[in-house]
Amino acid sequence: MFTLPRGLAALTLAAGLALPLHAETREERLAVAEDYTEMAVEDMDMERIIEQMYTPILPQIEASTGESLSEEQRSEIHRIYMDNLADPMREVMNGQAEVMADQFTIEEITALRDFYGTEEGRSVMRKMPDVLAAVQPDIMQMVQTKMPDIMAEVQTVVAPE
Repeated sequence: MFTLPRGLAALTLAAGLALPLHAETREERLAVAEDYTEMAVEDMDMERIIEQMYTPILPQIEASTGESLSEEQRSEIHRIYMDNLADPMREVMNGQAEVMADQFTIEEITALRDFYGTEEGRSVMRKMPDVLAAVQPDIMQMVQTKMPDIMAEVQTVVAPE
């Protein structure tokens, strides 16, 4: 009968224990990520998200023309944004499953999917456009305030004296 030397047997056992019992594959992560994105995108109010893209620029348009936009003009702007962004936005959001499968572990993706599968998670997803809308003006203001200094510094990098 063949037996392994005692040290080799211990080394083989230790090496085997170091491996995970089930090594996840990208395909497994992708399947869970696709479940998550399908559920998350279904609960997103895409119209509200897109409205928040153009709503902050309406006052700028009014200021540049010196006239208030009519309801008809606002409605037409809404249509333009929806016609051009709704489907592509859904595609982009659904495409995040590929990125998630490359960046997250299966445990992380499963936790997200499980959370967004709860009533609380769905509620968070429905409220997220309001959160984004609340912080977007502050972000825009911060970027406008910082951009002159940033561009001045970038200029010293690309065109030093």
